[in-house]
Amino acid sequence: MKKSENQAITMDAVPDPIAFYDIKGKTTYINDAFTRVFGWDLEELLNNKYNFIPEEHLQETRDKLKLLLKNKKIHPLETKRFTKAGKTLNIQLNASIIKNHKGTPIGSIVIYRDITETKKIEKKLRENKEKYRSVMEAVADPIIVYDNKGLVTYFNPAFSRVFKWSLAERINKRMDDFVPEKNWPETKKMIDVLLTGTFFSGFETERFDRDGNIIPVSISASTYKDNNGKMIGSVINLQDISQRKQIEEELRHHQEHLEDLVKERTKALEKEKERAEVANKAKSEFLSNMSHEIRTPLNAVTGFSELLSFLVADEKQKSYISAIKTAGKNLLTLINDILDLSKIEAGKLEIQYSTIDLRTMIKEIEQIFALQASRKNIKFIIDISDDLPAAIRLDEIRLRQIFLNLVGNAIKFTKKGQIKLSIQTIIKNDNKKTLDLIIRVEDTGMGISNNDIETIFESFKQQAGQSNAQFGGTGLGLTICKRLIEMMNGHISVESTQGKGSIFKIVIHDVKVSSKEIPVIEQIYHLENIQFQKEKILVVDDVESNRNLLIELLTKVNLKVLTAENGHEAVLITAEYQPDIILMDIRMPIMNGIEATQQLKMNSKTKEIPIIAVTASSSTLTSSAILKKGFNGFLAKPIKITDLLSELSKYLKILKEDMAPGDITNPRWQDALESSPLETASNLVEIINTLESDFMDQWRNFKTKQPMKEVKRFANGLKDLGKSHHLDFLIKYSDHLISHVDHFDIDNMRYTIADFPEIIKKLKSAKG
Repeated sequence: MKKSENQAITMDAVPDPIAFYDIKGKTTYINDAFTRVFGWDLEELLNNKYNFIPEEHLQETRDKLKLLLKNKKIHPLETKRFTKAGKTLNIQLNASIIKNHKGTPIGSIVIYRDITETKKIEKKLRENKEKYRSVMEAVADPIIVYDNKGLVTYFNPAFSRVFKWSLAERINKRMDDFVPEKNWPETKKMIDVLLTGTFFSGFETERFDRDGNIIPVSISASTYKDNNGKMIGSVINLQDISQRKQIEEELRHHQEHLEDLVKERTKALEKEKERAEVANKAKSEFLSNMSHEIRTPLNAVTGFSELLSFLVADEKQKSYISAIKTAGKNLLTLINDILDLSKIEAGKLEIQYSTIDLRTMIKEIEQIFALQASRKNIKFIIDISDDLPAAIRLDEIRLRQIFLNLVGNAIKFTKKGQIKLSIQTIIKNDNKKTLDLIIRVEDTGMGISNNDIETIFESFKQQAGQSNAQFGGTGLGLTICKRLIEMMNGHISVESTQGKGSIFKIVIHDVKVSSKEIPVIEQIYHLENIQFQKEKILVVDDVESNRNLLIELLTKVNLKVLTAENGHEAVLITAEYQPDIILMDIRMPIMNGIEATQQLKMNSKTKEIPIIAVTASSSTLTSSAILKKGFNGFLAKPIKITDLLSELSKYLKILKEDMAPGDITNPRWQDALESSPLETASNLVEIINTLESDFMDQWRNFKTKQPMKEVKRFANGLKDLGKSHHLDFLIKYSDHLISHVDHFDIDNMRYTIADFPEIIKKLKSAKG
C-alpha cells in the first residue's frame, strides 16, 4: 500500500501504535509509536519475524478479523499482545476495514492502545473499594452514601440493623420518607452546609425507621469528590443516641430533686469538715502540750547533767554523768521521732530549704560513726561523685536526720564487712541549675526478708524476730525518713537479701544548685572557754528548775541574772532594770511570752532589747513563725549549752574573743604547763624539734579526719614523750585527749586536738 508523505507524518504524530494490514493479514505499515511500544520495526514485520499475539488470544483475534471482513463493526476489544522483549501488555484494540474505490475490502487498520497502567489502577481501585466497603461494614454506627442527586448508592449493615431497611429496597432511591416532617427545616439547612463542602459532626436530630418509629441520632457528614474536585456525593454517619437521650430524660426527671440533695450533702460535708477541724485542732493542741510537758523536765535533766560534766573532775563520776546525758539524748531522740511523725501526719512539718555543703555534712556523718564502725571492725566507705556541686539547696537538719538514721541502722545491723555511703548526681539541664541527687547506703549486714520489706517503712514496724533488747529502736526512723524524703520531692527504695545485706536508695528530684556562698559555721563555745562582759540578762520562765539551770549556766560566763516567772513580771522588771538581753519562755500563766514580747517591742524604751524565745513547743512552732512574733532569736528546749552561748554571743560582748573552744586555759592540764619551769629546761630545743618533726604531720592529718585509733596513738606518743622528759603538762594533755577518745566525746576531742599548736607556741616563747 502506497501513501503520501503527509499521511506518514500524520500517522507518526499519533501517540497510539497503528498498523496497516493487507487482506491476508500481512503488515504493510506501522507508525513510530508501534515501534516505541512493541519494539519491532517494519522490516521485521514484513518478514514475519515476530511473535506478537499470545496463543490464548489467537482464536479471538481470528474471529474478530472475520467479523471485520464481513463489514461488521468491532467494538473496542480488550486483549493482550507481546512486545519484542517478551513483555505482555494489556491492549485496547480498535479496527476498521480499508476498501478500494470499488468498495472491495483490500485491508484493515488497527489502532492499539496500551492500557496496562490503566488496568493496574482499576485493580487498585477495586481493592480500595472493597477495603472501604469492608471498613464501613465493620463500623458499628449506621452509614449511608448518596450520590449528588440525593439517591442512595450504599448503606452498611448497621444501617439495616437500626433502621430495618435492606439495601435492595432503597438502592438508587431517595430517602425523603426517612426524615420526619418536623425535622425537614433543620435537615435542609444541614444539606446546604454540606453542599459548601464543609464537614460537620454532632448534629442532633431524629429519623424514622422502616416501621415509622422515631430514632434520635447524632449526624456527622462529609462530601466526596472526583479527580477534578467536583462533588459527586456525600457520606452520612448516624449515631443512635436513644440510650443517651433516655439517660438525659431520667436526669431531667430527677433534676427537681437535685438541689435538695446537694443541700443535704453540703450540710453533711460541712459537719464532717467541722468535726475534722475540731479533731485536727485537738491533735495540734495535744501535740503542743505533749512537746511542752515532756521537753520541760527533760530540759532540767539534760541541762544539769551537761552542767555537772563541766564541774566534776572525777572520771568515774563523769562516766555516770555521761550515762545520764546519753539516756537523755536517747529519750529526746525518741520524743522527737514521735513528735516528728505527728507533725507530718498533722501537716504541721515544713521543709526549710537552705544552702548546704553536702561534702562537709558527709564528713561529719563519717566522723560521728567512725568509732562505732571501728569497734565492730567494719569498714566505712565514703564515695562522693566529683560532679557534686559545692553548694545545693535542701533542708540541712532533715537531710542530716535521714543520714543519721540510715547509716546508724546500717552499723547497728552489720556485724562484719563494710558499709558504703555514696552520693551521685544527674544534671537535669544544660545550665546545670538543677540535679537529681542519688544517695545509697549499702551494708553487708543481716538483711531484710521479703515479707518485711513490704512493711519496713510503716510506723512502729520492725523486722520479724528482731531482738529489741539487742537492737532497740521504735520502728519510726524509716517511716519518718520516707515521709521527709517525699516532702523534699524524692523517694526511697530498698533492695535486700537476708544474710547478705541491704541497699537503701534515695532519689531526690530537681535539687537546686546554689551560687550563694555557704553560711559560715558559727563559733562553738563551751562554759570553760568563754566569758562575757558583765551585763544583765533577764530569764523569764514559769518553771523553777529551768530558771535555776539558766542561773547556774549564765553566772559561770560572767553575766548578772534577773528572773521573772511570767510575761507580766518580765514587762515590769524590764522597764525598771533595762536588761541587756532577755531569754523569754513562750508558754506561761498570766501573760505568755508572745504577749510580753509584743508589749516590750511597742515600748520605745525597751523595743531595742534583744529577746530570745526559749520554748519546749518547737514541735508546733517553727523558728520562722516565732521570729515573726517579734523575737530576735530562738532556742529550743532542752537547751544545749553550746547553742545558748552561740546565740548570746550574737548580742553580748565577749570578754576574750580570741578564746577558741578547748583553749589550753583548761585548768586540768594548763596549770601544769604554766607552772613548769620551761625556761630552764636544758632539753627544750630537743622537745620542740621532736614535737614538730614527729607529731605535727600527724596533727595536720587530723584537720580533715580524726580516726579514733590514730588519735589515741598520737596521744600515747605524746604521753611517752612527756614521761621521758618529765613534762607533767604534756602527760595531762595526753590523758585529757585519751579520755575524750575513750568516752567518744568527739567535740571535746576535736577541741583538744586543736590546742596542740598552741602548746608548741608556748614552748617556743619560753625558749626565747
